[in-house]
This record gives sequence, C-alpha cells and structure tokens, in this order.
Amino acid sequence: MQQMGGVLIHHGYTHQYSNIANPYTAVTGDDCEFYRITSNSSNGVLTFVALAPDTDSSWAQGRFDSYEPS
Repeated sequence: MQQMGGVLIHHGYTHQYSNIANPYTAVTGDDCEFYRITSNSSNGVLTFVALAPDTDSSWAQGRFDSYEPS
C-alpha cells in the first residue's frame, strides 16, 4: 500500500470509556470512549453527552503519546 502512495494510520486502541459500562459492558466495540451514554430502558433511546476530557487537547495528546504499536 505504501509503495502505491497509501498512508498507514492507527485508528485507535480502545473504544470504551475506562472500565465503566457506557452504556452496555465496558468492552471495546460494545461501548463508546468519547461520550457518556445513558440508555432509557423503557424505550431503548440512547443519550450521548460529550466527556469533559475530550474537549481538552492535552488529554487527546496524552492518548496519542501513550499508544505503543504491537
């Protein structure tokens, strides 16, 4: 791919918010990392609220800096 001009990127290494069920299981792929989500159990409606750390560029930079490719 790179020989043809493509660029490799790393999409991410977590897709959940800490170990908090958000709103389901706190497992990557089942929950979200950039929003706090609540679920209304009576109708299944999800409410997304941006997390304060995501609005802070130093927090985002820390996420980039902590990445170690395997």
